[in-house]
Amino acid sequence: MYIADLADRGLPVGAGQVGTLAAISFGAELLGCVPLGMLSDAVPTLTLMTSGALLAAVATGSSVSLNEVSVFVVSRALEGLV
Repeated sequence: MYIADLADRGLPVGAGQVGTLAAISFGAELLGCVPLGMLSDAVPTLTLMTSGALLAAVATGSSVSLNEVSVFVVSRALEGLV
């Protein structure tokens, strides 16, 4: 689902909210790059790739349930980590 498409679904979403959600995603990526980079040196490749795929599945699956705004914000942060 596209974030900009939420307004078409009847939700009151403005440009500031879309920008905030994008900033959360990019901020999570920025904050997670060093610890996850260090983790990639310590953990076997197969384990790291499998856990990344599972984390992406959880993030994508949680964004399907758009009943709660907090769930959507957390899913965007998880997508930024993956």
